Amino acid sequence: MDGSSNINIGGRVRKRVVPTSRRVWTYAEEMELMCALKDLIVRGQKCDNGFKFGYLLLLENKLALKFPSTDLKGDPHINSKIHV
Repeated sequence: MDGSSNINIGGRVRKRVVPTSRRVWTYAEEMELMCALKDLIVRGQKCDNGFKFGYLLLLENKLALKFPSTDLKGDPHINSKIHV
């Protein structure tokens, strides 16, 4: 698969490019993220409208301890996972 697909718009066929560099989370990474989010809540990092400033860095560091070879970053990986 070359990462593209054809779409038909108004009788014209256009090629749509789909990014192939999208990162897929493993089950273990997702479970560790959930545990880390629960830990932040217990430690008082949650406020009324979301988490306090710096929570992405805390999550990134916690995941890096559990998975040293991971390439997960606070933004865009963790941020987009939480807001989806």
